[in-house]
Amino acid sequence: MSAVICDYRKKYRKLLKSILASFDPDDQLPVTIEYCTFVKNHEVNGKVAHWANQFLTRRRGNPHLTKPCPDNLIGHLINALINEVQVKIKSDPESFGYRPESDHYDSFKLCRAAITLLVKVCEKYLDKAELRTLPPPPTDLLSAPPTSIYTSKNLRPRMEDRTTVLWDLHSMFNIQGYGTASYFAVFDGHGGADAASYASAHLHQYLVESPHYPHDPVAALNDAFIQTDKRFAETKEGNRSGTTALCALLRPKERRLYVAWAGDSEALLVKNGKPVEVVNPHRPHRQDEQDRIAAQGGCVMIWEGVWRVNGVISVSRAIGDVKLKPSMTAEPEIKVLDLDGTEDYLILSSDGVWDVIKKEDAVECCDIYLYENPGKEDQIWSTCPLKIHPYEWKSLRGSKRGCFVVEIHCRRNPPS
Repeated sequence: MSAVICDYRKKYRKLLKSILASFDPDDQLPVTIEYCTFVKNHEVNGKVAHWANQFLTRRRGNPHLTKPCPDNLIGHLINALINEVQVKIKSDPESFGYRPESDHYDSFKLCRAAITLLVKVCEKYLDKAELRTLPPPPTDLLSAPPTSIYTSKNLRPRMEDRTTVLWDLHSMFNIQGYGTASYFAVFDGHGGADAASYASAHLHQYLVESPHYPHDPVAALNDAFIQTDKRFAETKEGNRSGTTALCALLRPKERRLYVAWAGDSEALLVKNGKPVEVVNPHRPHRQDEQDRIAAQGGCVMIWEGVWRVNGVISVSRAIGDVKLKPSMTAEPEIKVLDLDGTEDYLILSSDGVWDVIKKEDAVECCDIYLYENPGKEDQIWSTCPLKIHPYEWKSLRGSKRGCFVVEIHCRRNPPS
């Protein structure tokens, strides 16, 4: 046992050193900053966690950072960073870009200060006594499930979709007594990337900050969607764009999966090799959605052969789209799934993916890949798309529809 402990601590030390080596003190923008130039007080924790996660999981071809930070370490490092930021920002807010005349933080200065502080956190854990406080890698697969991500803007001028993958949400935000939790989310933006970018950085923040979390995840997820929509509308970018939202919260201790969605992104749970549709996409042709929209003073009509809310948009729920309120609501539908061990993997995707390939064909291709490439679950969607239906997939690649897929694996060896 002591040899195993020494082994993982050596790996942690090596990884922490590679993170330090990858940091360029002259780089004024160590991570990507999107959509806004200022951050409000209630957004600081979400932004800091988002930037730190981006920094710790990056590759960027940097010769010093040969692999990203281990999944189970990210949450602990980010939690330590958030605590440090909250302490130092109280004593010296100006060094983090605070502007008292407008009561907000400059995004660039806050980001730079946060990443610099993250490097100091990593330096702290090189001390042997501090290193011993870091947890060992999880032995339960569901505590850090292998995840594969595929995104493409295709012929769009820019990518408007975003994905968020957090393997240890509870450690990141110091949620105790409920075991680990993994959070996965996909956001299909429209009218620009602002809404998707905001939701990818803050929906999980508002989830854990809900008074209902962690004891009532369903109520907390509902709060998080509504709060994200409200807070985004308050930004100067709030009337420019919208995004569908689909998130999955995996809580292994209680063997439950929570799936929440607003919009037409889709979730597919594969059990014993058979695909099971988890969500009922929010589209204007649904009678219950038409009734809801009519009751709120809106209308649904066919325009250019497609059902649209107020004749504008072909999804009936989304975060953002302020000009279409109240017809366009961000209130999610939520489904709770009890896990019984027969789950192979969960696929979260944009609606366009299933317009060109059959779900059964995608599952068959994934299963063949997993059989032929054991232990490489995180690489599956780098090779599978063109093997499923090459001509149909290329037609999607040649369109102006962006697409994304996030696949989360629940067990190592799905049945053949």
